[in-house]
Amino acid sequence: MSISGPHLGYWYNSNSLFNSGLWLLKKLKNAQCIHQLTFSDDQDPHNTYFYKLCKLKTLENFKNIILLSSPQDGYVPYHSARMELCPAASSD
Repeated sequence: MSISGPHLGYWYNSNSLFNSGLWLLKKLKNAQCIHQLTFSDDQDPHNTYFYKLCKLKTLENFKNIILLSSPQDGYVPYHSARMELCPAASSD
């Protein structure tokens, strides 16, 4: 069970205040996990940690998967928590 986890990272996040906080954390702490969650760990999106992780077939190891999310969540993008295609991504 996962409750509002950023399974697809923070790409296409519309919360500008939260995005500013992530930017500040990247500058001050330089934490690798923040770079991975925001897809800034490599110039080429195909070389990012999240992309490589998505290529692994790890969800096959689970019999049941429950994802809980809310469109009112101000921190984790709704599509990321539900592992759905973001409407804005279809135009990229």
